[in-house]
Amino acid sequence: MTSSVFWLAVAGWLVILTPVILRRKFSAKKKINRNYE
Repeated sequence: MTSSVFWLAVAGWLVILTPVILRRKFSAKKKINRNYE
């Protein structure tokens, strides 16, 4: 039972962190593109 709760917590963190990581990657790409321009 404890393992199921642990995986639920992990899934919740992934849902929260994934968009944040993607935004950081996209922002980094935009900065690099601006420098090349």
